[in-house]
Amino acid sequence: MKFVADENVDLPIIARLRNDGHDVYAVIEMSAGISDDEVLKQANQQGVVLLTSDKDFGELVYRDKRFTCGIVLIRLAGLSNNEKVEIVASVINEHASELGNAFTVISRHNLRIPPRIYAFSETALRKSGPLRGSWHHKYCASEGAKIDNLLSLLAH
Repeated sequence: MKFVADENVDLPIIARLRNDGHDVYAVIEMSAGISDDEVLKQANQQGVVLLTSDKDFGELVYRDKRFTCGIVLIRLAGLSNNEKVEIVASVINEHASELGNAFTVISRHNLRIPPRIYAFSETALRKSGPLRGSWHHKYCASEGAKIDNLLSLLAH
């Protein structure tokens, strides 16, 4: 599976996922200091799930209605690096097929993977702004599609 890891994701988690065969683009290694908006945009352009420990992405997705191919919010403060690595790797390896199109939260004693159907309009997509509207479409990287492909389909 492919991921974009926000710069706040612990390096041992990134290393473990790579060791497990996942392709992880780590913001800290390539584009440190970019905004949350840019991180989300990169994940969407690549059509992959975003890994983060930053709750601000919940605001971008739920309050601002921003599009995402999936986010995994890692809430494991207070645990050792080894415990975090094992929990995150286990969740990803066991639930990979459920992570696209969902805002997943991994916490010490809980795992939430609510399914999400995106509601957005053609106009909002064309403007690349917040996604609002009545057109419902299940869309994500699991199908190999990207936002640009969807925009070109809408243009016809």
